[in-house]
Amino acid sequence: MRILVQKYGGTSVATGESRELVYRKILAAREAGLGLVVVISAMGRIGAPYATDTLLDLIRLESPEAERRELDLIFTCGEVIAGTIVTAALQQRKQGAAYLTGQQAGIVSSGDFGDARILRVDTARIRALLGEGKIVVVAGGQGATGNGELTSLGRGGSDTTACALGVALDAERIDIYTDVEGIFTTDPRLVAEARLIRRISYEDCCLMAYQGAKVMHPRSVEVASQKPEIELRVRSVFSDHPGTLIGGGPAPGAGPMEDGRPVGIALLKEGGLSKISMILSGKGSTKAMQQAFCEAIEATGTAVKASVMQDKVISSWIEGDPGAAVKAVHDLI
Repeated sequence: MRILVQKYGGTSVATGESRELVYRKILAAREAGLGLVVVISAMGRIGAPYATDTLLDLIRLESPEAERRELDLIFTCGEVIAGTIVTAALQQRKQGAAYLTGQQAGIVSSGDFGDARILRVDTARIRALLGEGKIVVVAGGQGATGNGELTSLGRGGSDTTACALGVALDAERIDIYTDVEGIFTTDPRLVAEARLIRRISYEDCCLMAYQGAKVMHPRSVEVASQKPEIELRVRSVFSDHPGTLIGGGPAPGAGPMEDGRPVGIALLKEGGLSKISMILSGKGSTKAMQQAFCEAIEATGTAVKASVMQDKVISSWIEGDPGAAVKAVHDLI
């Protein structure tokens, strides 16, 4: 059976209108004859009634020192709420669908409450449901220890769930749906000229994520890279654009990148400073690129506190608004 894993983020399932777009994409994959596993995040962001942070605040406001075990229990509720709503809506549309929590889906995790890691996935129940022709909807970002303790996988955990299931099920493709069209050369909210990256390697995507890019959690990319033959894409729920291909071979018209070419710019807040990082392709940085990076920031008059040159990452820590400095180094791409 050809298997597709889809993951939908919190903004994708936040409203009735956005969920309608989700259902259309699910049904289109169904019509293509694919076995379908759909990973769902909690609905919306803080302030929305069933968002993860809203649920956590129910405990924290009354019990600021609540133990991490109890925080994980309420953390998992948001995905359960969103997943059951999606599953019921699919059933209403005459689709065979079944909802599974992370534990029911066979996701066995470590006991690190708040930041558990997936140890293994027992796919028997998911495969059985797929064999019955069901769409299998799975709670994102959660699992259970061997003795049944529920755990959360931390922020970005739904991405990790989708990638782990894709690897365990030998999926043909993993589609990560979000509210942007893919991975950009930098945050388009900071730099209007940011461009969509059509193809990026697993290594470069991980580096961008670890340096502060927010689209994919680095742990999820590391998990997916265990089977690089699986096509992993980041796409928008609001369009049919193919998005960004991570690994999986070249996208049409996209050749390999030469050594030292800038891939993207990431921004991370650290201790009151802003860390701006340029990720470079292939074997990494050259002296000329290091010099160009530093000169671009200095030309904006930004106060640079420190700079580090690593093989594939050039970083500077700056004071003040990072917008001008990010745009200046992005112009090097």
